[in-house]
Amino acid sequence: MHELKDGHIFKNLDKILDPAATVHELHTLKEDVLKRLGSKHEAAEFMKLLLIKVSLSTFNKEHVTSGFKLLKECVQNPKEDKRKAKPLVSAGFTLLNMLGATFPLLFVDTFDDLQILLEVCRKEPHAR
Repeated sequence: MHELKDGHIFKNLDKILDPAATVHELHTLKEDVLKRLGSKHEAAEFMKLLLIKVSLSTFNKEHVTSGFKLLKECVQNPKEDKRKAKPLVSAGFTLLNMLGATFPLLFVDTFDDLQILLEVCRKEPHAR
């Protein structure tokens, strides 16, 4: 691989490891790496396996921001009665807590989302 003259492969690998990369970006970057490397290159199988291993991290920043938005909606507008909303909100916070403990980099730049969610929860008594 060190003989490759295409620096885009390594730049794309770096971008693939970025927790802020979206699912669509990851898919595009992986395809580009494999295309640039070529199926006949001696490192092609290694690269496919490496990309699979990297892909096993199933969570990214999109999941965290979506989690914040869903929790906010659940607190503000519970579709179920308010008694049923409380365990859903609790489970949502538990999931975000577990993600934060396991993948703290996913929460970079999410302070505003968290602050908004906590403010909404403070205003809604059924969310406590």
